[in-house]
Amino acid sequence: MPRPINHQLRQARADDILAAARQQLAEHGTEGLSLRAIARRLDLAPNSLYNYFPSLDDLITALLVDAFGRFAEAVTAATASSAGNSSWAQRFATICAAYRSWAVTNRTDYDLIFGSAIPGYHAPEDVTGPLGLRSFQSALRLLIDAWRAGALAIPARYQAVPPEVAPHLHLLMQPDEADAPLAIAFLMLVVWSRLHGMVMLENHGHYDSAVGETAAFYAHAVSCLIDEIGLRGT
Repeated sequence: MPRPINHQLRQARADDILAAARQQLAEHGTEGLSLRAIARRLDLAPNSLYNYFPSLDDLITALLVDAFGRFAEAVTAATASSAGNSSWAQRFATICAAYRSWAVTNRTDYDLIFGSAIPGYHAPEDVTGPLGLRSFQSALRLLIDAWRAGALAIPARYQAVPPEVAPHLHLLMQPDEADAPLAIAFLMLVVWSRLHGMVMLENHGHYDSAVGETAAFYAHAVSCLIDEIGLRGT
């Protein structure tokens, strides 16, 4: 039976284990992640890790929860910092910039939550699903608020949401957003797909020789995207 551990010491050790796991992911990818390798990195007995994470799946879930949480906090903080001081377009650009900044600064975490699946691991949807939506909701709410203020003119090509997609878009909307058209959620998913694609290409070195200054490329692409989706400057 595991011995009781002081709460603060336990949390500190759990944080050490998570940090070692991130380093393992950065160096060896998802296939190189193992409790034994992490224990060796921390100079611990492998069995001692089970006091903190009963299985490798539990450790991976903890990594996902932590990464999703920090990602959502970065996006939410960017949303809050821009409120009331900028135009709708500038505020949305700030969110998009925060998205890239976190993703390129925390590449291992970003790859963990949005990259290749980990062999044999199945994320608990009831845990990771809401966390994934949290990072998405700030930008979606801004677009809905802009639409309510008459600052978002949804292009016609985005308004015809495929009937096969519509039921899933309802799940993205909050109860107090029921007045907004589903086209905004569809539009937001298109935006996210573009941002994700650019970030993944940058993180894996595919932009280096193609665009030179990736930050400038991304910022201009976001500006073009804002125009494309009908978000006005004021």
